[in-house]
Amino acid sequence: MKKYTSILFALAILAVSCKTNTKIVSQDKSSSFTQKSEKLLQKYQETITANDLKEHLYVIASDEMEGRDTGSEGQKKAASYIVDKLKKMNLEGPVKTGDPYQQEIPFIQRSTKSVTFSRGNKNATLYNDFYAWGHFNYKADSVELVYVGNGLPETLSQFDLKGKAIIFNSKLPKNFEGDKKWENPINRVKNASENGVVFSMVIRPTDKEFKKELKLYRSYLERPQLVYEQEVKSASNSGIYVTGPTLATMLFDGKLPQENGNSTKVLFEAIANQDKLESSNILGYLEGSDKKDELVVITSHYDHVGIINGKIHNGADDDGSGTVSLLEIAEAFTEASKDGFKPRRSILFMSVTGEERGLLGSKYYTDFDPIFSLDQTVTNINIDMVGRFDEKHKDANEYIYVIGSDMLSSELHTVQEDANERFGNGLVLDYTYNKKDSPERYYYRSDHYNFAKNNIPVIFYFSGVHEDYHQPTDTPDKIEYELMAKRAQMIFATAWKIVNRDTKVKVDKVDTEKSK
Repeated sequence: MKKYTSILFALAILAVSCKTNTKIVSQDKSSSFTQKSEKLLQKYQETITANDLKEHLYVIASDEMEGRDTGSEGQKKAASYIVDKLKKMNLEGPVKTGDPYQQEIPFIQRSTKSVTFSRGNKNATLYNDFYAWGHFNYKADSVELVYVGNGLPETLSQFDLKGKAIIFNSKLPKNFEGDKKWENPINRVKNASENGVVFSMVIRPTDKEFKKELKLYRSYLERPQLVYEQEVKSASNSGIYVTGPTLATMLFDGKLPQENGNSTKVLFEAIANQDKLESSNILGYLEGSDKKDELVVITSHYDHVGIINGKIHNGADDDGSGTVSLLEIAEAFTEASKDGFKPRRSILFMSVTGEERGLLGSKYYTDFDPIFSLDQTVTNINIDMVGRFDEKHKDANEYIYVIGSDMLSSELHTVQEDANERFGNGLVLDYTYNKKDSPERYYYRSDHYNFAKNNIPVIFYFSGVHEDYHQPTDTPDKIEYELMAKRAQMIFATAWKIVNRDTKVKVDKVDTEKSK
């Protein structure tokens, strides 16, 4: 956009207003205009209703959608429904190739065919003696398996491990005072992979703990893994295998290894199938007025976990609730725009795919193909699971968890606090999980994080987990529709204030953590 002097800019705005009857929502700072702006906000906020949310959700989370697993036919039906609604709102499809409302993402889908560990005449069986975290290929060969204590970098640096495999204890000592990221064994595995290790075997403290994990996670472990097609050649092919002390003992001649550097030879083979799979992010764009080159992105994810053990997981709350809230918020903004009250900043409404597979849809947008430059993106508002209440709030459920609002911008936090105070319908903002070191790590677990890692201020709205989380019982009949409408109205109010501010929210903190 060209840079205008103040007089020329005023003339340009006047000309546009005369031609299109578009009204700038909040340029005038006078109290009378502020009151008018707030009345407009309330008017369009009230177009978000429980009945409309319910109507959408009984489609999005119906059995016909088959749990909306990434790339499935059911998910494609859900995509068609969302696209149809965006078109009816007259939102613009901003994608330049193919369907303008769908950002196609080419995936490679990996699934395990077989994994073999053996030593002498003793063989280990997948999903009995160990489980695989991911799907990998490795041609049958004899591999040296080296014990490296707890698998910490300082231990690995003592040995030449390139082309070898490692085995280590998952649990760190109680007196460990190093970097907290090493508490997660996956980070130790990643470090080993970067140093040329063929595979890592992680020993859980007891066989009972290992068996419990296996039972809990097996249905997810057996699901295919998705990798971006353009990354498949560089993607890690270093396997991760988890076991208990019994298998570790068998591999080391009946005795658990005690000293770093102890090693044994094992015959190892891993065979994985690879197939192409396509899925898409769904985008609808509403151009702003005088600040149209600045963009606010509002996200949800429309994928879920699909069909597991023959049972459809409908994902009404996760994240059908966020998806239908996004549709209602989009409609409220488009109704205002039709009446001549365009947002000052542009808005991208984006329901992403692949969240349940590792935030893949939002990562593809931010890391590979940002339809709009991240430099012009001023805020991301992410809506993921806003239709229920958790155990903590069973007696007082007029709340919403807020995560990330003050992580990068103090102003953004203030804006959403003010929006809730004025237009939140009595909602309580709960900041319990608004910290990076929260054990639940929610700041890193939904799509806003791919914007936050690029130092774009974010707000993540969330109502917490419940007994139906990732279960076939997460169905539309269990949603609190009036409560969800209140939450969606408050989110709309926050977005309205962000897009119509005189200045964009200022980034006054920087996230130096690029991954977790």
